[in-house]
Amino acid sequence: MKTKKILTANLKPGMVSCEAAYTSSNHLVIQSNTTLTPDIIDKLKYYAIRAIKVYVPEPSEEESGMEQDSTAIGSDASLDVEGLTYFERVQQSEQFKEFKESVTKSVENFKGQLNDIVTKDNISQVCDDMLHEVDIILSKSRNSLHLLDMLQCLRGFDDMTYMHSMNVALICSVIGSWSGFPKEEMKVLLLCGLLHDIGKLKIAPDIIQKPGKLTDEEFRHSKKGSFYWMSPQVVSLKDYDTKTDIWSLGITCIELAETEPPFADLKPFEVANKLAKSPPTVEDVINVQEYSGYFVDFLDKCLQVDPNKRFSAKELIEHDFIKKFSKGKGYIAELV
Repeated sequence: MKTKKILTANLKPGMVSCEAAYTSSNHLVIQSNTTLTPDIIDKLKYYAIRAIKVYVPEPSEEESGMEQDSTAIGSDASLDVEGLTYFERVQQSEQFKEFKESVTKSVENFKGQLNDIVTKDNISQVCDDMLHEVDIILSKSRNSLHLLDMLQCLRGFDDMTYMHSMNVALICSVIGSWSGFPKEEMKVLLLCGLLHDIGKLKIAPDIIQKPGKLTDEEFRHSKKGSFYWMSPQVVSLKDYDTKTDIWSLGITCIELAETEPPFADLKPFEVANKLAKSPPTVEDVINVQEYSGYFVDFLDKCLQVDPNKRFSAKELIEHDFIKKFSKGKGYIAELV
């Protein structure tokens, strides 16, 4: 069967890739022999993959004399007047080069500031320094849509933990602006974006950057620091779904109430062994007499060992603990 290189903008569901597609930083996006779906095509666009090779059926004698397929590379219809895609034109602009340079410098500063959190006493100043780096990048964009355009073009350059965290903070800025967040709540939102993935910083780069599937050992290593918040089925390498995050929510609630997660006195792999062999109940990890029945029941719904019995996020929102004691978004921001 013949192959053709097709611009991503012209790909159609049902086409089959004949080669793997990688970002410029060597992250695997799709494997060869992948049947394209609308979601996969969107994924290729998201990672700024310009074009891929796909299989094409052999033309019949009647079709052989017909006009060449206009979706193939080399056809005038598939390219703009300069032979470049939209994102390639943006990446070649002086404005984007200036934006990329600013992001690179700010991310390097951000790396140092994360170390400052541990070594310096004035955490408030360190947080202000982090927010300043976000402000510098924001000053290089004209508006929210322009910022998203610039970030989209950066996807092919770097997707490391620090860059990813900065990207999340910048996207949080867009969402916060659209939602009309006041200044102080916007600061909280940006810090959450910057620090949401801080647990990855101790994971070896060759695991974080691995383009293919992790081995069981690599997966365990990547989760080493978070066993305290991990659900039993994730520890046992079973399917990961939204119910695993509900377990983590319950553990986080206990951490907020008790200042540390359950089994904090144990080593991570001791916790993993306990979760795999004899997962705890709420009564095992807190003194239920010290808390309201609403809170204890909320935890019980989060920490059901059987994921099918564990509440979903939609169900938890309707729980009495949330409905009776929630004071709204502003109160949460103040608390954080």
